[in-house]
Amino acid sequence: MATFADAVGFLVASKLAEIFIPFILIFALVYAILQKTKAIGGKPDMDSIVSLAVALAVVISPGFRAYVLELTPFIAVFLAVIFFAMLAFLMYGVDLGDITKATKKPIVYLLFIAIVAIFAFFVLNEVYTSYSNTTGFPSDIYAENVTLKQVSGEGGFNVVIRHPAVLGTVTLLVLLAVSVYAIVYIPKKKE
Repeated sequence: MATFADAVGFLVASKLAEIFIPFILIFALVYAILQKTKAIGGKPDMDSIVSLAVALAVVISPGFRAYVLELTPFIAVFLAVIFFAMLAFLMYGVDLGDITKATKKPIVYLLFIAIVAIFAFFVLNEVYTSYSNTTGFPSDIYAENVTLKQVSGEGGFNVVIRHPAVLGTVTLLVLLAVSVYAIVYIPKKKE
């Protein structure tokens, strides 16, 4: 009898995952957006047809499919971080209604857009590295062993942005900003 691991192994080995994962992700995302915004009337059948067409267009385009495949792990990690952050807030006694009210504030939207933009540009750089690696420095310089004196131009900017020290600092600053926001603006639960 085939197990789940066998099925996943088959999908990866046969390269079906390279088509299946972007298709499902884009289909679900477009369908959810259309259902939430009711952009074309809010009818589930029309929304599913439009979502199917958009997902098929993404699967047909090799560049966009590669972009979605590179973006998928970041989406998974981002959703896991959001889940565990909500779990931590609930564990420390913050009411779910307070979390919902806090997410309606403009600063949360701006933070969300900033994080999504950082992920999107990082993955865009990963997918299309051949275009950004034309500034004249050797292509064997990786972000882990490069200093600021060795890089220049757009390719140098990409190497510096992907440097683990820079990514760690940005992550720490974002976590600190969210923590300060949670401490200052989320009201305490009245007992």
